[in-house]
Amino acid sequence: MSETNNLLLKRGNGKCNNVCQSSFAHAIFSRDITGIMSFGQDDFGCTFVYGYLNGGFSFPEKHHYSIVILDSCGQITHNLNDKINFDFVNDGVAPFFAKLPDSYLNLDCTPTGIFNVQCDPITTPTPTYSKRRSRRAFVGVVKDNRLVDKFPIPKDGN
Repeated sequence: MSETNNLLLKRGNGKCNNVCQSSFAHAIFSRDITGIMSFGQDDFGCTFVYGYLNGGFSFPEKHHYSIVILDSCGQITHNLNDKINFDFVNDGVAPFFAKLPDSYLNLDCTPTGIFNVQCDPITTPTPTYSKRRSRRAFVGVVKDNRLVDKFPIPKDGN
């Protein structure tokens, strides 16, 4: 095997250990909060999160904002503030980038990937996980412990 191929294989070493298909998704923020957040999953399950939010965060120095992932039942599954240091500038968020391990967040690499979550809000108050992909996940904005907006994350532009 050539040295170039060995270097390419090394990108999976470390925090991402699954073999997955690559996936891409994005959320467009288009109401009071504006901007875009994209998610790219590599062949090893690592998810790259990047984007910017250019408006709608009123007085971030006075309020506590969190950017979260919600399942189709509206339950928060991930608080991205735990892994990404969002820099609030004026009334927006500066451009950001993070590589998240598959054990924390993935799109559809593992049974707990955000597009594998399936729940019935009437019979199942907490999410169950299934191979059947719901393709319904959301990015939400929480202000002072209250969800103020959410935006769908369609998989691969669907």
